[in-house]
Amino acid sequence: MSSSFECDEISGELNGSDSMRGILHIDDSEVDHAVLTRSFKRVGIGAALYWCKNARDTRAFLNHEGDESKQATPRPALILLDLSLPGENGLSILKTLKSSPQFASIPVIILTSSTYPGDIEACYALGANSYLVKPLDSRDMDRPAKAFAQFWLVHALLPAANNRQSNCIYGKGDT
Repeated sequence: MSSSFECDEISGELNGSDSMRGILHIDDSEVDHAVLTRSFKRVGIGAALYWCKNARDTRAFLNHEGDESKQATPRPALILLDLSLPGENGLSILKTLKSSPQFASIPVIILTSSTYPGDIEACYALGANSYLVKPLDSRDMDRPAKAFAQFWLVHALLPAANNRQSNCIYGKGDT
């Protein structure tokens, strides 16, 4: 089974020098990804928004594997991660990312529907940088999307794209 990802280039005035490096959105829901993309467009967030649906696609994207990755996708400036994924869940992906010297410095923002206190605690314990709850009504996504962009893409200083401390690759050689 091949892995895949998609990319939307979004133009807007809310961006920073890191925004075109890309935001990786990991979510199995086509509807949720479409809602996020529309919200980014409506509030003027300029970014390359990459989308992976599961852990396998995420590994392929980050390790530049597969046909699409031959175009040398950039190391994302940020990762938006859902917890409810098929197979390997978001907590497992978060743990792997934050334990990898190559990817640990990438800010991971949890974007999920779970309000369960155990999920919130586990995410922060594993190194999540923020925990956002998806609004019940998709029309309410614009406000958190704009706040997200203003903080992470305009005000925050993010790690350099070439901050790769070792040859450790996500999902390879992990036990």
